[in-house]
Amino acid sequence: MNSEEIADISQRIRHAMSDPTLCATFQLAQETGKWIQYGDDRINAAYPSHLDPSALVATLGGQLECWEAHKYVTVVIAGTEATAVARWIDAYFRWVLSRRDAAMTFRVSRFQRCIDPV
Repeated sequence: MNSEEIADISQRIRHAMSDPTLCATFQLAQETGKWIQYGDDRINAAYPSHLDPSALVATLGGQLECWEAHKYVTVVIAGTEATAVARWIDAYFRWVLSRRDAAMTFRVSRFQRCIDPV
């Protein structure tokens, strides 16, 4: 991910940080199963693996809250500034969701319910 994308993600993270009822969603275009959400000091992301994500979370930062194999992982990242969250999201997309050159879509909206990880 280039610095422009990190800046775009950071901007949306800051917007979501400004109001605890907001959720920023990042998704790879044309790949609905590859998504990450940020809101209320948490990252919720698609998790395509069956392996315990504890080591991954220890590397990326944050505290593992919950996860379900082949569905989702939720990580608490309270107190992390927007650019650091953007870098976390970038690394997760590259390492876990195998992002190459696919375009990313962004959305900030009110919490209603998270993307259905099924």
